[in-house]
Amino acid sequence: MLFKDSEYRFCANCAHAAELDEDHMICKKKGTVAKDRRCLSFDYDPLKRNPALPQKAQFAKWKDSDFSLE
Repeated sequence: MLFKDSEYRFCANCAHAAELDEDHMICKKKGTVAKDRRCLSFDYDPLKRNPALPQKAQFAKWKDSDFSLE
């Protein structure tokens, strides 16, 4: 598995829920719920996951000598 199962197991990533507003979801099974709610009916939808942005490379810590073969 690419990530921990419990890490994304909340209503914002569930296939049964759709976004209602900024903080709430509308669930087919439970009605209006908070985005961070967890329930036993959870069904993961990978298209709803918002991955973290990659960090920018810090080139300032490298010197030219690090890239030479001498």
